[in-house]
Amino acid sequence: MKMEALRLAYDESLKGRDTVLHRDVSARIDGRLGPSNALNRNWTNAVDCRSRLRQEKLERNLHGYMFIEKEPELGNRFSEVIVPQDVAVYGGLYLLHLIVKN
Repeated sequence: MKMEALRLAYDESLKGRDTVLHRDVSARIDGRLGPSNALNRNWTNAVDCRSRLRQEKLERNLHGYMFIEKEPELGNRFSEVIVPQDVAVYGGLYLLHLIVKN
């Protein structure tokens, strides 16, 4: 019964990305279930490689995010964003739009 549980654990270990679990289950089997349930080095190497690539990508993204300059909050400095003349122009254009629309 223990060997059947290990065989099931072996099959399940190949469904995820946990190479440590796969190595542990393979070590516990210790060749007693034949070569079909031995440590799958190709699978563990491929999964470890994909994990390293994902980690490197995440680290690059995090590094880029950390150094993006953030816009300062406006606070009470609206005059630096829009001047009174612009308000008048936009207001006039909106009124013209309303007149033409009707």
